Amino acid sequence: MKFWTSGRIDSDIDGESFRIALNRIENDINNLISKQDYSDLIDSYDVVVNIFQNASGEKFRYKAKEKETDIDINISHDEFLRGNADKQYNLYLTAILHSIEKMQLNKKLKDFNFILFYTTVASLMKGK
Repeated sequence: MKFWTSGRIDSDIDGESFRIALNRIENDINNLISKQDYSDLIDSYDVVVNIFQNASGEKFRYKAKEKETDIDINISHDEFLRGNADKQYNLYLTAILHSIEKMQLNKKLKDFNFILFYTTVASLMKGK
């Protein structure tokens, strides 16, 4: 499985600090999950994060034919704006962990090892 992420951000969020968090998250998660077997149900775990003053609607979808997720999730605008690099990283990870919890409810994914996936991603939290 591969992890892919992208985002939509408000104009007052520094694009460079967002890109740094995004790239770190994507690299760190892919490095860890490449060593794990969660099942063959998901080939690409795709997450788009949204950071806006007015939070947008979240979605948690699974495309069985493509074996990929279609997730839109929010990160607190104010917390991300005020946070240092580690706080921004943790906010991003927290959003991904929330998405894993939501995707676990999908009946088509009952044989996916969400517990291992969640634990693997959670191990990346900074300053636990």
